[in-house]
Amino acid sequence: MAYKDAFGMDVTYGVGEAVDKNGVVDVTHFGAIKQIQQVIDFDKDGVPSTTNLTIRSSKIPAGSAILNARLVVLKAAATAATTVDVGTCKLDGTAIDADGLLDGVALSAGVKDPVASEALIGTVVTEDSYISVAPSATTAAALGGLYAVLVVEYV
Repeated sequence: MAYKDAFGMDVTYGVGEAVDKNGVVDVTHFGAIKQIQQVIDFDKDGVPSTTNLTIRSSKIPAGSAILNARLVVLKAAATAATTVDVGTCKLDGTAIDADGLLDGVALSAGVKDPVASEALIGTVVTEDSYISVAPSATTAAALGGLYAVLVVEYV
């Protein structure tokens, strides 16, 4: 939900209502902090022919500072050893930093937080950036059943 306050500022609260074809919930605002939520559902949708996902509706504008990235795995991938890299890329899919948000995170159930080595956390992006997700496995046998939510926060 959103409204304009007495000062003419856009105020959005709760979770955005619109979801695009990739499962991206509209960017939600918590004051100055913006949050992108991406559902990764290989359980319902099956494993796509290319598992390196460029989330084109997840634009982080140039000049924004990335605060955090978190992957909440609600249903683990079929193969426990499967990992994922989450980073940024250009609109055409060219990598900017393929593992700058989450690097080699296991797709077992639970909340996956970034560690200090993720280069993009706490930095200002110099060009428009889009979220990229690249699992280590590319087969339905390994990724089947995966259901997760990726949350990226920036200002």
